[in-house]
Amino acid sequence: DNRVHCCFYFISPFGHGLKPLDVEFMKALHGKVN
Repeated sequence: DNRVHCCFYFISPFGHGLKPLDVEFMKALHGKVN
């Protein structure tokens, strides 16, 4: 298994939730992180 075991993705607590770019980034990482 060559996937990364942990990925920290920080989201600003002062924003209005997840932006579309955040969602796309997490979808792209889905298969690369365990």
